[in-house]
Amino acid sequence: MMNDSASVRVTGTFSEATTVDLLGRPISGTPAPDELELALGPWEIRTVVLR
Repeated sequence: MMNDSASVRVTGTFSEATTVDLLGRPISGTPAPDELELALGPWEIRTVVLR
């Protein structure tokens, strides 16, 4: 947890990433073959489902 923006990289065996809300409903999806990079704002928490 930081007061500055940051980026995070997730790697693994997946082909799609979907950002979901607190109830698990899809907000947005994107193709992400084996790697996903997210830009996060200060104190941002994001839930992502990888398939």
